[in-house]
Amino acid sequence: MKKKLLIIILVLGIFNKTAGSWPTPLPTSNFVASQDVLATSSDSHDVGKSGTNWLNGFFKNIRFSERGEAPSTISSYGTVYVSIDNELYYQNDAGTSTRISASSPGDVSGPSSATDNAVTRFDGTTGKLVQNSQVIIDDSGNITRIGSASFDNSGTIKAPAAASQTLKIQGYNVSGAAYTDLVTVTSGNSPSLDFSSVVTKNGDVIGNVSGPSSSSHNQLSRFRGATGRSIDNSQVIIDDSGNMTRVQSVSFDNSGLIKGPAASSQTVKLQGYDVDGGSYTDLMTMTSGNNPSLDLSVSVTKNGNVICDTSQVCSGYQATLSTGNLTATSPVAVSATRQVIGGAAAISINNDGIGPNQIDETANYLFSGALINTGTNPTVNTAGMIAEDTTSNDIVYGSSAKVLTSKRGASVTVPDVSATDDNFLFFMAPRRAITITDFACRYEGTGTTTAQFRLEDGGGNVMTHATPTCVSGDTAAAFVSVTAGGSLVSGEGLKFDVTNTPSPTTDDYSLLVLWEYDRV
Repeated sequence: MKKKLLIIILVLGIFNKTAGSWPTPLPTSNFVASQDVLATSSDSHDVGKSGTNWLNGFFKNIRFSERGEAPSTISSYGTVYVSIDNELYYQNDAGTSTRISASSPGDVSGPSSATDNAVTRFDGTTGKLVQNSQVIIDDSGNITRIGSASFDNSGTIKAPAAASQTLKIQGYNVSGAAYTDLVTVTSGNSPSLDFSSVVTKNGDVIGNVSGPSSSSHNQLSRFRGATGRSIDNSQVIIDDSGNMTRVQSVSFDNSGLIKGPAASSQTVKLQGYDVDGGSYTDLMTMTSGNNPSLDLSVSVTKNGNVICDTSQVCSGYQATLSTGNLTATSPVAVSATRQVIGGAAAISINNDGIGPNQIDETANYLFSGALINTGTNPTVNTAGMIAEDTTSNDIVYGSSAKVLTSKRGASVTVPDVSATDDNFLFFMAPRRAITITDFACRYEGTGTTTAQFRLEDGGGNVMTHATPTCVSGDTAAAFVSVTAGGSLVSGEGLKFDVTNTPSPTTDDYSLLVLWEYDRV
């Protein structure tokens, strides 16, 4: 059942808004007593005067008539009425209504004060109390002062549903006092997500380069064009062990370097493919170490000619270079030149096998330069072989690898060593200048406080070395190196000083020095 609009016309009359006065009064006979329009007689109010019909005084109750539609407007007059929403309205002569009563009281209570534009929140679970919040929504729809936002289960953040409209994530630039775009979502036929150049992933910069539609596993990428924003596939493969394959050629601009690994005994090899054997063969090996080396295989040639080493027969020339001498099994009747690795000069052979350059069974040809193997602990296991150990500076030779060393030793035993044993002469250089290189000592006795020794030359000049620790019994003595001042001329004496107060003074000490001849 449709409710009727309650149109209430104040029975006092219609107010003239222009003149600011009531119109011609209605006679009191127009009011019905039962509607409590006028005050009762007990209120002692005059509600009208004889002959004037004006309504004066105060009213206890005012009754309104009920109408199904709004009253007609009257020029220059306004109407007061009650709408169906139980609110009191004023209608002007143009028909515009304005609410003039307060809203009906609700059943929800708010705080004593609030922040303008702040979002309201329920206070408790009664549904009857609301409270203020920190979150602000201004008149343009901007939400500010959010502490954090989280989603229950799956959530979605949507950009505006209009072409070219954007949704941005911005960070505040403190020094610039402005917000900076970090992420931009743009709506359109092809929606896009764009990161700024400062965005990183796990601390690493996110690339801005576009790749190809597909690529080959482990293949190197290369730039496509000059923009720096596009890469393409290539033919070159690098596997997980660092092996590079399918390289066509490598060229260098100006001077270039090929470097071996920076670790001892690591190698870089040049290999050729053995088609019959179905495998790669070493042709050249570069080895890193204290003395880096480059070794050529026996099949390597120079300008098409065989390169001879210290043990190889030079094929086609019936000549063998062994331990510095070039010998042949028969005269050579060819004209050629061969360079010996490590040699200072080439070997020239004439075309008739005779003359001063003839190579025969009895001729020996000596060459300057390094014609023997060198290195750390070189292999020597054949009669006639000889090599230099570059670590110990020894010459190793023969099938049993005998050692020729440049160092000699001299020792002396001094009884009853005491603090007063200074400038004690115990050795003299032979008929050639030498250099003292090492020093060690032992003792026999109790060794409560072992003696400490210092070496000096014949003029009393102190040699530079650490103080050796004197030992006894089965303990091996440790040598200390003489690093400076160890030179002695032919016939010069070697002395020692005791630099502390040993105890007891009945202990005997044996001193041993190592020396080597100086080069003339």
